[in-house]
Amino acid sequence: MAFELPAEVCERLGDRMAALRERLPPARWVSPDLLHLTLVFVGEVEEELLGPIQHALGPVFHASPTLRLRLGAPGTFPPRRPARVAWVAIESKDDLASLERAARAALGTVLREPLEDRPHHAHVTLARPRRPWSRGAIAAFHDGIAGVTGEWEAPRAILFESRRGAPGPRYAMRAEYPLSGARA
Repeated sequence: MAFELPAEVCERLGDRMAALRERLPPARWVSPDLLHLTLVFVGEVEEELLGPIQHALGPVFHASPTLRLRLGAPGTFPPRRPARVAWVAIESKDDLASLERAARAALGTVLREPLEDRPHHAHVTLARPRRPWSRGAIAAFHDGIAGVTGEWEAPRAILFESRRGAPGPRYAMRAEYPLSGARA
């Protein structure tokens, strides 16, 4: 489950990412046209579960109002250690964590295995270093991404199917869910 970023936000991030590729140690950079905010990562599922998954998620997103999102500060995982993932935070006045919990609960009614339970940290992955980045590389990444701005409304959630490929993953939309609930 994911939310798309507007083209102009992807373009701004893409420009900064292109400049950083030259200055940072090797990494697998996400193509700007594939940038998205993952709400819930499901992993591999059997084809026969796709229909029930799509059906279970519909009411969750239908009850949610359109989300107001904005780019936040850059960061890396794991925190305070050599970086394995470089990202930019997504901030919202709306309750993304509650929406994520509701989507996880709906998925839990369908899936045979529980989803990985991690604290909610809304972000967009920008790069995965081939070897963990040092403090210096992390600081250069932060400096290079800091100050990129973007604010938008997310009117729908998308269930993407991800397939590995060269030069990177390919995504196919399997279902979309308009957010149509009333604001509190």
